[in-house]
Amino acid sequence: TNRTLNFRAGDSNSLSQCWYSLNNGANTTLVNCANATFNSVSGFNHLRVYVNDSVNNTNNSQVNFTADVAPTMLIDQPTNTTFATANRTLNFRAGDDIGVSQCRYSLNQGANTSLASCANTTFLASEGFNHLRVYVNDTTNQTANANVNFTLDTIKPAITFVTPTPNNETITINWAYINSLSKRGINWS
Repeated sequence: TNRTLNFRAGDSNSLSQCWYSLNNGANTTLVNCANATFNSVSGFNHLRVYVNDSVNNTNNSQVNFTADVAPTMLIDQPTNTTFATANRTLNFRAGDDIGVSQCRYSLNQGANTSLASCANTTFLASEGFNHLRVYVNDTTNQTANANVNFTLDTIKPAITFVTPTPNNETITINWAYINSLSKRGINWS
């Protein structure tokens, strides 16, 4: 993670050299003893800054800090489509460099529903348009969320007969069409 190194150093003699070491790694020179940026690792970090004056007096100061990256979040199901059944599966993936501690979801901006152990679950969608948002927190309370919109359509199409189509009527047909390939003829008795 990109971090800012901001320090002040002073001496009655002018400073001749400044450098830092991150996590006991290699020394990095700070040109003109100016502030700089550096990349920390996720988790615990140990930063030590050194200064040296023109008569070779050296001093240093250190700081420890923890760098935490926000969790990641991806909803696999449901997808942005139209469904014909209300029972839906919520499948999501959440990750964090330190650890995910809490997961919850909200359907149609309703109350949050906690997900025990951040496990996938099922839920009942509402007829029509649905908006699902899933939230995750990591152990340092950083959050991430993702959302998906989908539609539920459980209403079957209606069919209405219109004139001249018969509607619950008895129809009498007084004719018959017969196609016979028989050489014996047809006996109508």
